[in-house]
Amino acid sequence: MIRQAAWGFQLKHYFWIVATAAVTSIPAAGRAQEIPDDVGVAARVPDEFKPIGGRIGTVFIYPALTYDLTGTDNVVASDADRRGDAYVTVAPRVTIARNSQQSSHVVQLFNANRFHFDTKDENFSEFGVLTRNRWGAVDSANITLEASAQREVDQRTGRNNVTLSRSPVHHGRFDGELAYAFSAGRFSYRFGVHARRVDFADARSRTGTVIDQDFRDYTQVGGNARLGYRLREGVNLVGQVDYDRFYYDLGPGEPGFPSGLAPDRNSYRVKGEVGLGFDISQRLYGVATIGYLTRNYRKQIPQLRDVSSLSYNINLLWNPTEYLTVRVNGLRDIQETASPLVAGDQFTRGTVAVDYMPTPALLFTASANAVHYNPVGVTTGNATEYGGSLLGRYRLNRRWSVTSRLSYNGRDTNSPVDSFDGVWLSMGVVLTL
Repeated sequence: MIRQAAWGFQLKHYFWIVATAAVTSIPAAGRAQEIPDDVGVAARVPDEFKPIGGRIGTVFIYPALTYDLTGTDNVVASDADRRGDAYVTVAPRVTIARNSQQSSHVVQLFNANRFHFDTKDENFSEFGVLTRNRWGAVDSANITLEASAQREVDQRTGRNNVTLSRSPVHHGRFDGELAYAFSAGRFSYRFGVHARRVDFADARSRTGTVIDQDFRDYTQVGGNARLGYRLREGVNLVGQVDYDRFYYDLGPGEPGFPSGLAPDRNSYRVKGEVGLGFDISQRLYGVATIGYLTRNYRKQIPQLRDVSSLSYNINLLWNPTEYLTVRVNGLRDIQETASPLVAGDQFTRGTVAVDYMPTPALLFTASANAVHYNPVGVTTGNATEYGGSLLGRYRLNRRWSVTSRLSYNGRDTNSPVDSFDGVWLSMGVVLTL
């Protein structure tokens, strides 16, 4: 974390600030254990490449601009409507930070615009603002407040893509979390409350028919508690409990709610997990926990009243050498869905990524991921998504970097409309002032 406002310190931790703020989704559930900044090779910035930025008094400003050109053989991610296209993405961002020994304040404004060469209906814009604030030193009692407001788009390659929509569906999302953390001897504690509001815009089919999305609008509120116990230096026993309630704007019988078999999605969720947290200097960081999850859908048919299963959360970073980082992530949970026929999607996700930095200017990243979905409801619509990518980044100087990425993504379902596979190739430049 950031502890002083000295100029050199700010530059050293610039990419931590950007990485923190660039996560444009503040989790609606409490964090298990954060990985410290500047520990993976991809996050390290050698002195000769540290950005310059700007300063007004004790406030530091870091503007950045990303420009990408991407080509794909399946722009709408559907085997039934396979089309090739190319598009340009322009993404400006401004990060503002003010920090001292006892506090940290970061605000970021961001925007991403995509312009297609052929399929103009696929053009979209995302934008928003987020802030992360801490009062109190990192290694003592502190209060954190995070909030964000943004417009997001359901990506065509995502599970919640509305396939029949002429353009990607967008929604407004508002997140907030307030937490208090402290430690006493070998014990550490964290208590938090959080809320989320999501409001979807209606979609339109290719023939102009309105596809009402109001049934997806919801409010989520909840809290979490985490306990840690230091077993030895760098290794902690951790336990966490999360509770959330989901309030949907519409229910069965109300105007605008889908007719037929659409389920009532009002529900509550409880998850408890225990495991180990790691903070072994320059080697191993993160957390691995396992536990039990239940989601109870009220006023529902028996098949939906209580959906319970094993849950786990893995977020680990390992540095086997000074130039190599291995990142492993895994999660099992239940997420909201765009389908009017089911209440949600129980998913099991895993990701592995390897970062290699042979020189201070050059970075290579290889990653692979897979996720399996089981719909919550009386239906058979299981799906498996998978993918992999290769990324190269070369820093020319403090201001300019060039990137290239090759990705493959796919989804297997029992429907050719929702199934797809495709290749994406992109090249870009990043300007950091």
